[in-house]
Amino acid sequence: MELLVERRVLAHEADHPPYVTRRAPQVVTGDRDLGLDDIAMDQAVALLDGIGATAARSRHAVVAAERQSGQSELEWWEANAEALGEAMGGREFPLASRVGQAAGELYQAASDPDRQFRFALDTVIAGLTVRLAGDQAT
Repeated sequence: MELLVERRVLAHEADHPPYVTRRAPQVVTGDRDLGLDDIAMDQAVALLDGIGATAARSRHAVVAAERQSGQSELEWWEANAEALGEAMGGREFPLASRVGQAAGELYQAASDPDRQFRFALDTVIAGLTVRLAGDQAT
């Protein structure tokens, strides 16, 4: 079962089972008509599906790396911080270095898939809200 889940997460297969197709608009709207035309609704569903798939792949990558290495991301970064600091040093890419350091300190890891998922979802919802408000004003 785990291999099937892993294959589906990594490939994000396009051949959705029928229940996904039937429920896709309800995932976005419940049973309410939000005012999106059919094509925009399809695009919103695809966008949200992509966000979910990306979050699942990111979480899977973290878990797989930790399982393979026997270390958490924090343990790996702590063990390699000095060598990475010498190699990178922030000299060539100061903005990337600053952002990466701030994010790494907050996440205690290279990334935070759960936080990325929430940010993406909040951003999409905000964008759809603005779009709907603009569509209703015209």
